[in-house]
Parts: sequence; structure tokens; C-alpha cells
Amino acid sequence: MNQNKDLNYPLVSDNDSFMELIDVEKVYPNGVQAVYNFNLEIKQNDFVALVGPSGCGKSTTLRMIAGLEEVSAGALYIKRKFSNFTPSKDRNIAMVFQSYALYPQLTVFDNIAFGLRILKVPKKEIEDRVFAAASILDLGKYLDRRPKELSGGQMQRVALGRAIVRKADIFLMDEPLSNLDAKLRLQMRAEIVRIHKEAHATTVYVTHDQTEAMTMANKIVVMNKGFIQQIDAPMTIYNHPSNLFVANFIGAPAMNIIDATYFNGQLKFSDQSIVQLSSDVNAQIRAFFVREIAELKQVLQNEKNTSTFFKQLDSRLIKENDTKIDIVPQKEDFIHRLINRFKRVKPSNTDTNQSGAKDRLEELLTAYQSALKSPYALKFGIRPEDIKLVAKDESPAFALKTKTTFVEPLGSEYIVHTEWNNSDLIVKLDVTSVVDNDQEVVLKLNLDKIHLFDPNNGKAIC
Repeated sequence: MNQNKDLNYPLVSDNDSFMELIDVEKVYPNGVQAVYNFNLEIKQNDFVALVGPSGCGKSTTLRMIAGLEEVSAGALYIKRKFSNFTPSKDRNIAMVFQSYALYPQLTVFDNIAFGLRILKVPKKEIEDRVFAAASILDLGKYLDRRPKELSGGQMQRVALGRAIVRKADIFLMDEPLSNLDAKLRLQMRAEIVRIHKEAHATTVYVTHDQTEAMTMANKIVVMNKGFIQQIDAPMTIYNHPSNLFVANFIGAPAMNIIDATYFNGQLKFSDQSIVQLSSDVNAQIRAFFVREIAELKQVLQNEKNTSTFFKQLDSRLIKENDTKIDIVPQKEDFIHRLINRFKRVKPSNTDTNQSGAKDRLEELLTAYQSALKSPYALKFGIRPEDIKLVAKDESPAFALKTKTTFVEPLGSEYIVHTEWNNSDLIVKLDVTSVVDNDQEVVLKLNLDKIHLFDPNNGKAIC
């Protein structure tokens, strides 16, 4: 097999994925790293959403796919071809920008046809492609108009039309709906999904709006601070978040997270209320600690890996706001596992020769070993829709008395804010459950829908 000698990646991938990113990283000339160890497989006709807060690296990743940013490390394959150094114009990619990027002096027809004329496509074929795209986008009667005569939604459809006529292998969309009002965003979400299906496209869509990601994509990549947090189908991410960040980011309103202590099969809260956990949940908690103990021991007891890892790790600690230290991941598999489980340490000082990371991991191992026989602090999570009012004739296994602090009537439902254990507990109720501000209520929690997280690394336990 031919090899790329500089990066030691094959020129043709053995993987049959439509597009693949392997250990991709982006480091700018000033030393700032925007993307770490990005791994993703995209199948043909997938609609993949990269979602996360501003500055998480999602647009940078999209620009590397498009060829607008260089790949600092790792490999990008498009249709199995190594594409790190392939010019953007040769990647057969169509990109839709947030700002539409239409030519104000050109008509809708000419804006859509512009790229085809650059490619010297025959005139008759240009006309056929533009009219076909206009039919899909319902732009037929606007082809003679200029952008200033169009609404925001119509301009966005023109930008989509310009992508469609290219017959590109991949559509890349960078927050294309962020400039539209709420009603139009809702309409355009459905339009883009319809166009994606009709054009038999493969789409990578960047957004900070988790609702867009959930409703449009068949695969979601959740990112934070340059790292992938989770890759999965929308409902899997919603129902089974891999860590605290994903649990808080995905869902509107976000998941309720409450401090609790686990001991002897029970969760105890600061108000002294107790939740008795099922045997299944207890088994998952035990399995989590056993697994984490085994993996930590593997890293800490392997002398070769330990010396290599901590030498590299402590030399690459990045000082952030004088209080937090980011760990930059290396290529070794054992380091990947460790980084994914525990990305932050707080050494006693910022001397790069000290072994703060190793000391912290040894402390974590000790904590895990004692967790099965003594109280252990956890984060308890439950989504707002999994909390309901207790009816007069009900006697649930666990109920709590509280008082509403703020009620948001949304027509089809209520978003109710209450307090529990010094935290804001948010409840989502249907309109048949009438509540008001400053009203005392009794709530029941669906204990089959609870989530537990380890506060040391944010990782989901169950």
C-alpha cells in the first residue's frame, strides 16, 4: 500500500467510510490548539451535526474538512483518499456559510449558477441544474430577483441552491440558520433535511443550537474545548449522555444535577432525603468502580507507560487562567483512555517537572477503591420531564415537598422552577397540571430515568 511518508498514513484507506478523520488536530502558529484527537467516521448520506458551545472547535473542524484550514496532525480521508493536502477546489465539497455570501449585483439565477460558470459547465447544463435546484427550493418565481429583494429565508435557500447545483460529494454547513428568526429557523430546519434527502447528500452541519442538532441529524458529535465528548444517534445522546457536560448541554431545559452521597445501595441528599436504588443501578455503580480501578491500575503500574506518559504529560501542561491546567493528549492508546477519563489536574504548582498528574490519579485510585465500602459523593441527574406532580391518591416510592419559584407557561406545557437541596430544580409539566408561582407542590421522580455521574471526571456511571 502506498504511504504518506511525512505523516505515515496510507494514501488510500482500507476503511469503506465515505469520509474519515483520524486523530485530527489543529494547532495555530501562535501555539493555540483548537482541536484535539478528533476521530469520526461518516457514511454516505449521513447527516452529521457538530454541536457545542462557541469556541469548542466545531467550525475549525469543518474548515479543515473543506480545506480552508490545514490539518496540523492526523489524517483526513474523503472517499477513501488521503486528503490532507488536496486543494479545496478539488475536494468536490459545497459549503453554505452563516452569512449567505451572495453577490448583491447578481440575480438569483446567476448566484446559483456562479460556481458552475467558474467550472466552465456548458450553458444548457447550467440552466438545467439551476432550474432543477430552484424547483426543489421553491425559488422558480424569484430567479430574476436580486438578493436585496429577498427575505432572509429566501436568501438562505439561494445559498443552498448554489450548493445543490454543484452535485458535490459533501455539503458543509456552518451555522446557516443563526441569522434567522425563530419561526423561520423552524421552517428552514425542515427544508434543509428535505433537501439533504432529495439531493442524496452527505452533510456535515455545524451548530451551537442543540435543538437543531437533535432534530436534523442522524449522528451528533458533541464537542467542548476542542475535545469530542460523545458521538452517537440523537436519542442515544439524550437518554444516555456520556458525561456531565453532555447531560447539561443536550436538552432544553437542561438536566437537573444535584449533589448526593452514595452508600450501601442508597443515595442521600443534603436535606437528609434518601432514594433507595434498584439492584440493577447498584450493579452498574459497582461495575463502574471496578472498571475504573482496573484501568487506573493498568496505567499506574505499567512502568514503561507511566514514565513515558507522565514525562510527556507534565511537560505539556498548559496554564489556563492561573487556576486550571489542560492536559494535551498524546497518540498512545493508554493515554487516550486516560485523557478521556480525566482531562484536568490541579498540580500544587506550575513547575512542569513535578508529577501533579500522577499524584492526582493515585488519589483518584484510592477514592475509587474506598467507594465500594464507604460513602462516596456523586452527581444525581434527572431530566425535567421525568418529574411529575403527585396526585392525591398516589404514594410514590420517593416524593419531595417543595415550592415553586417561577412558572413559565408555554402554551402546550409549563416549565416550573422549584428548589431542592439548595439547587434550582426544573420540572416540565403538561397543561393539565395547573401550577402557579409560590405554590407548594409535591413532586415524584421517575427513578427508572435517573442518571449518576462521577464528580471527579464527570463520566456517566449509569
